Amino acid sequence: MPALTKENVVKAIEDTGFPLELRAANLFANRGYHVASSLYYVDRDEGKGREIDLRALLNRQWERAGQTFLVRHCLLVECKRYRKRPWVVFTNASTGYDKRPNQLDLRGGSSKARWQADLPGIIGASHPLFDTPRLGRGYTELFRESNQEEADSPIFKALTTAVKATLAAREAKFAAGDKSICVYYPLVVLDGMLWESFLDGKSIDAIEQTSVVVSFFYESPNYPLEGFRVPIVVEAALPAFLGRLEKVLDQMNDYFQSRAEAFPDK
Repeated sequence: MPALTKENVVKAIEDTGFPLELRAANLFANRGYHVASSLYYVDRDEGKGREIDLRALLNRQWERAGQTFLVRHCLLVECKRYRKRPWVVFTNASTGYDKRPNQLDLRGGSSKARWQADLPGIIGASHPLFDTPRLGRGYTELFRESNQEEADSPIFKALTTAVKATLAAREAKFAAGDKSICVYYPLVVLDGMLWESFLDGKSIDAIEQTSVVVSFFYESPNYPLEGFRVPIVVEAALPAFLGRLEKVLDQMNDYFQSRAEAFPDK
């Protein structure tokens, strides 16, 4: 073991993912999010609590007839510092099987409202999860050992953690209620290299990217099959990605302010 000097301790800490979590938490907080760190959710596959790095909640609200209404989005964030090997995501064009804008994970408001059908027209053209020309279908660490199982992949673990934490928040209707509509998003923030690979004509091409959206379908004996769009965002690109997502939240907020029927009359 090296000598316990301040320099060695700091270097060892920097080699973990915790500084990334702290930087991401500060970024969210500075943008007005309510941030909770190192939260636990119940992983139904393992039958025990598992940790998600961050939960970040952003509110938009207004008053009407003496009542407060809210439109929110809640991000379940898994932070990964991984510099051993580049992450590569294999992509192709979206299909009808992929999650669509009218299938956003929303809870709250009135179950009788029909506004879900309007969502593609409101957000489809500008939403960072839906305006991408290609979606991730598979992924690997470049130069990894060929006998490595998918379940051991840090990419798979990051995706499943973010998705399961999102499902837990959605099922608990966190931040959702009669006067509050909340949208839930899984998100992976990467401190490392991210590449996209796709077929260009008959040849394989590859581009270093700052973000890629993965079409991720998960199913197990304890989770019914469900599809998600999970963004993997390089840390340096996170502010720009959040800016785009926050514009979508503003668009949704503007829409719901003129839709009293989206909320129960109580």
